[in-house]
Amino acid sequence: MECESENGFPDSDEDGLIDSEDNCPNGKGAIDNDGSPWSDSDGITDNEDKCPEELSTIENSGCPFLTE
Repeated sequence: MECESENGFPDSDEDGLIDSEDNCPNGKGAIDNDGSPWSDSDGITDNEDKCPEELSTIENSGCPFLTE
């Protein structure tokens, strides 16, 4: 597979961040997030978020608190 490049360096996911500086070179993410996807915008990147599709708090590792 041929990758797009940024100034001659590979950028496999074409997010504008070269692979060597991208925390997730195969998944498009924001440059200000070091290339890591951040699906729910809760402050935890998807690779560290235990519930990446659910908005929650950093204190709960990105998962909603359960209430009874």
